[in-house]
Amino acid sequence: MSKVSIIVPTIARATLIKTLESISKQTYRDFELVVTDDTDGKALDIVEVFRKNHPQIKVKYVINQKYVKGPGGNKNNGLDYAEGEFVTIVDDDDELFPEAIETGMKHIEEKDLEVFLANCIDNVKGEKTGLSYGVSEYLTYYDFLRGRYDGEYFGIVKKSLIGDDRFPEDAWGAEGVLWYKVLKKAKRIYYFDKPLRIYTIDNYNKVTFQSGKFPQRAVLNYFYMLDYFFQDYRDYAPKQLLRLIFHGIYFSRLAGNLRQSVFFLKKAVEANWIIFSVAFVSFVFCWMLPRKLLLFTKERLIKKLSHKIRQILR
Repeated sequence: MSKVSIIVPTIARATLIKTLESISKQTYRDFELVVTDDTDGKALDIVEVFRKNHPQIKVKYVINQKYVKGPGGNKNNGLDYAEGEFVTIVDDDDELFPEAIETGMKHIEEKDLEVFLANCIDNVKGEKTGLSYGVSEYLTYYDFLRGRYDGEYFGIVKKSLIGDDRFPEDAWGAEGVLWYKVLKKAKRIYYFDKPLRIYTIDNYNKVTFQSGKFPQRAVLNYFYMLDYFFQDYRDYAPKQLLRLIFHGIYFSRLAGNLRQSVFFLKKAVEANWIIFSVAFVSFVFCWMLPRKLLLFTKERLIKKLSHKIRQILR
């Protein structure tokens, strides 16, 4: 059995071959590669060419026929087939640095870690995609809960921490729900302040760009986060709780689901009167504006202020 399972969820993008080639160059060799295909087998030809060129690499090619189609369900399919003691997930338009797995496993073994994290750089400007303070350090679940660490990171996780838990398959972009469960259980988490993965930010098929097209699934991200972690947010990270409520109301409005918006408003009531007051204004604003005007306002105004908003909420 391989020490590490590298899971590559794919929708048969042409970039898949670059992702696989970056994995073939890993200096750490005790791994298996699990390619999980969310199409009806369109990625098979790419995988077969890769297998032929790299016969020394153990490759599992599996089609997602068990879970709902989408990023969460496809990753779940990969987890079901992963047999390594540790797992990492690499999207099919990203690339690993050659030393990525070796660096992670070296820290894991030397420090007896359950979760190893490192930064990524984007493929456009080469900037870090995760919050960084210029130091490598041990972290806790509460560092993420409070938004001290946020963004896109490269991670290697002990599979026993995941157990039978899986990503919400009906949501869109709700991977954080599973990762927060893992972080909450983990006793030793370490962040290494160097990039080990190239994260693609200009691919408009990414979940981050597609969420506006699937608001009925995007809103479930915030629903599940509050469903599982509401008490922790209320007690330890009220500003982040307000951020989740904001997004929940916004996406439920885009989906035309008043009942879901009321759910987020009720959560604000359960938190405290300050959060409720601010959330109520957001609720009225979102539901009074026509949908197209709401989208325009979000894109033009919120994006310009997003950096300042994140600073305030942190």
